[in-house]
Amino acid sequence: MFKVTAVRVHVNSSSENLDYPVLVVVRQQKAVLSWQVPLLFQGLYQRSYNYQEVSRTLCPSKATNETGPLQQLIFVDVASMAPHGAHYQLLVTKIKHFQLRTNVAFHFTASPSQPQYFLYKFPEDVDSVIIKVASEKAYPCSVVSVQNIMCPVYDLDYDVEFNGVYQSMTKKAAITLQKKDFPDEQFFVVFVIKPEDYACGGSFSIQ
Repeated sequence: MFKVTAVRVHVNSSSENLDYPVLVVVRQQKAVLSWQVPLLFQGLYQRSYNYQEVSRTLCPSKATNETGPLQQLIFVDVASMAPHGAHYQLLVTKIKHFQLRTNVAFHFTASPSQPQYFLYKFPEDVDSVIIKVASEKAYPCSVVSVQNIMCPVYDLDYDVEFNGVYQSMTKKAAITLQKKDFPDEQFFVVFVIKPEDYACGGSFSIQ
């Protein structure tokens, strides 16, 4: 069985002008992913949150015993309608630890504009697992989502609930999963940080 690897694209822009954002489009063989920088989220009572750093994981190509490890051809298009141009930084990296292992703790960081997701494959002798997540702090409010292997992966605050099962969490979460519910005997574990704590029962003030 071949190990699945994934690629992450990081874009940072110093511009705070929402009228002329930096537009990023990533094209793969079977998927297209796009976003803007600054990335805008709408909160409660029309409150908005802007993020100038955005990192997204690209949907990995599926390797099989017949094809072996696959080489991904990726096109990254960056554009802006800003009249005087836009400054940005683009970084593409290979994720070192994309595949989760049974009974092995894994540490990572995430933010509203930098969600994370990882792959888990059921071993032959395992029929069910419990995904346990723990945060060092009670807030910010987070969402743990388990999604079928498909592209695109819903990994932002406004679409994470569109696929699979999910659970909101503050400090701890746990989701029980059975192998029989996944035809490919594998799934994505998605971690999304909400821009507001209100969704998890946190405080909210109107200024």
